[in-house]
Amino acid sequence: MVRTALVLGTALVALAVRPALADGQIKELAKEGYWVAASHAPSANSPADICIAVIPAVGFYILSGKGGAAELRVSNSSWSLPANITGAIKLAVNGNSYSVPFSSTTANSVEALLTPVQFIMIVGDLEASSSMDLTVGSVPTDTVPLDGGKTVLTAFMSCNGSLTQ
Repeated sequence: MVRTALVLGTALVALAVRPALADGQIKELAKEGYWVAASHAPSANSPADICIAVIPAVGFYILSGKGGAAELRVSNSSWSLPANITGAIKLAVNGNSYSVPFSSTTANSVEALLTPVQFIMIVGDLEASSSMDLTVGSVPTDTVPLDGGKTVLTAFMSCNGSLTQ
């Protein structure tokens, strides 16, 4: 299943990008283990405006954009979430725990905005660990392998650094 998810990784990355940006260009930056990194640009000749790291098999995304905006997103096509659901995306990784409240939801995904400090700490912990415990709202905790994360997150952070230039 993981290999199938990786083949679909770039397509899933495209789905993660907001519909208003769907007509732009998605470029795969790196793919290793369970991870895929990509960037979005408004056109083929434009610099990246969004950087994305995703574990397609579990629908776990980290997105960063111009101006320091960053978010976690988790999606699951089997969910049927009610409108205005509240809760948090919770991560336990590399000995640290994070609980980030939902900032928006759809029928099958949740988003949580990250502060710049949370963003740097979470990415660092993901790079340093071989697995994480992921809990979304009241869904049971899932232990997620992070194989390939260091390589892909390095590409993701390089893209993220280009957003400020």
